[in-house]
Amino acid sequence: MAAQADREHRIDLLGVTLVTGNVWLRQQRAYANKAVERLEIEKDVPVFAGSNAPLVHSHATLEQEKAVFGAGDNYWGAWSQPEPMGDVDLTPLPDGPARRNHIRPEHAADFIIRSVRQNPHQVTIVAIGPLTNIALAIRKAPDIVPLIGRIVFMAGAFDVAGNTMPAAEFNVWFDPEAARIVVREPIAMTFFPLDVTQAYPADKAMFDQIIRSGDPAIAKLYPQTMIAESFTAHPGGAVHLYDQFVMAYILDPSIVKGSKERLVDVDTTFGPSYGKSLAYAPSPSGARHLQPAQIVTALDWNAFKALYVAEMTKPFTPQLRPGKSPPARRRP
Repeated sequence: MAAQADREHRIDLLGVTLVTGNVWLRQQRAYANKAVERLEIEKDVPVFAGSNAPLVHSHATLEQEKAVFGAGDNYWGAWSQPEPMGDVDLTPLPDGPARRNHIRPEHAADFIIRSVRQNPHQVTIVAIGPLTNIALAIRKAPDIVPLIGRIVFMAGAFDVAGNTMPAAEFNVWFDPEAARIVVREPIAMTFFPLDVTQAYPADKAMFDQIIRSGDPAIAKLYPQTMIAESFTAHPGGAVHLYDQFVMAYILDPSIVKGSKERLVDVDTTFGPSYGKSLAYAPSPSGARHLQPAQIVTALDWNAFKALYVAEMTKPFTPQLRPGKSPPARRRP
C-alpha cells in the first residue's frame, strides 16, 4: 500500500526500518530485502536494520511470565522460535532470496534521527512493531522530539483484554520500556489499538477478490500468510486486520469515524499488567507528565475495504521517474 502511494506521489516513503518483533531481526532482513525487490523500489526506498532485542524485556523471562501471569493467544512472535544464527537457519522465501538489495549500514535509530532532522515537522512514523528503535532515537537525539510530525501506532489494548498476554497487546508487551519512553514524549500520536482492530473482522471473500484481481506475486505469496492458514482451517470464518488500518488511515484519514483523546502510558512493573496500555481522561490541571493521544474507536468499514482492495489490486508498475519530488502530505 505504501509503495503504491509513493509511486503516485501521494506520500514520500523515506525508508523501512526493522526491529525484532514478529520475527527475529535476521529473518526480517531477508523478508524486507525481498519485499522492496518485488515492488521494484529498492533504489528509492532504503531498508535499515535496528535493534535485535528489547531494551529490558528478556526472552529469558517468558516461561516465568506465562506460568505466573497467565497467557493470552500463545503468540510470542520471534520468541516462539530459536534465534537464527546464520542464513542457513532462515525460513526460505517462496520466490527465493533477494539478489539486488542490501540492508544499509546505518542503524535504524540513526536513520530516524537523520530523516526527522532533514524533514522537520513533516515525518510521520508508521509504528507497526515494537518501539525499540524509536525509543533509542529519542534517547540518543532528544532534539528530534519537537520535529517529529506525528507517530501512528498499531499498538495497545486500552479497554479490552490483551492478545499475547491477558493484559497486554504484543507490540507494547514485547518492549514495554521502549513504549513508555515514546508515549511520554510530547509528540502528536494516534493509536489503532486492539479495541478497534478486533472490532472489524474481514472475511475470505475480500481476500479472494484481491487474489483474483491483483498482481500474480500476491497470489504466490498469499498461501504463506497466517490469513491464508486461518481461512484454510475455517473457510467460513474471519480474520482480524491490524497494520492495514494504519496505512489506510495515512492514505485516507476519513476512514476513521470515532476517536477519543486520552493521556496515555504503559505499565512497566513486572507483574500481571506488564506491558498494559493505560489511558486516562485529560487532566484539567494541564500537567504534561503524561501526553495526550488520539485513540481510534470506530472506522468506516466499507470505505476501508474499498481503499484496501483498490490498493492491493493495482498492478505493480516499475518506478519510471528519475527521482522523487516532495509530496503535499506528511511523509510516512
